[in-house]
Amino acid sequence: EMKTPALRWAYGEVRGGTVPLPYDGKLISFFHSSLDSFPPPHARCYFLGAVLRKAEPPFQMLAISNRPILRGSELGGAECFHRKPQVVFPLGAIEHEGGWLVSVGVNDSACALVKVQEKDLNFCKHYERPRPA
Repeated sequence: EMKTPALRWAYGEVRGGTVPLPYDGKLISFFHSSLDSFPPPHARCYFLGAVLRKAEPPFQMLAISNRPILRGSELGGAECFHRKPQVVFPLGAIEHEGGWLVSVGVNDSACALVKVQEKDLNFCKHYERPRPA
């Protein structure tokens, strides 16, 4: 078992996410979290963020999104038998056209593909991506 300190994320506990993908000699993955501080009737809201890790064990966290890439929403949702509002959670990711396509579950009733670009990662300021020479 390997453990490293987690970086702080202001939008709830960092939970399940995508398989890590190579990115700039490191690993990137997308995760979800939730907070129970929203007005009724749907007090819980889910968020999608990204984390950057070292590519070698124990895979230390180097950077985490400063704010959510995406949040669960009621907008555009279709009514169905089973529906949990304000939910977004990542299922998988692939590199695509200089960014990533992230498959997400939406409101526990549908799936969607989200295009995430490098500018959307909004990593904390303490991480500076190396500039090409």
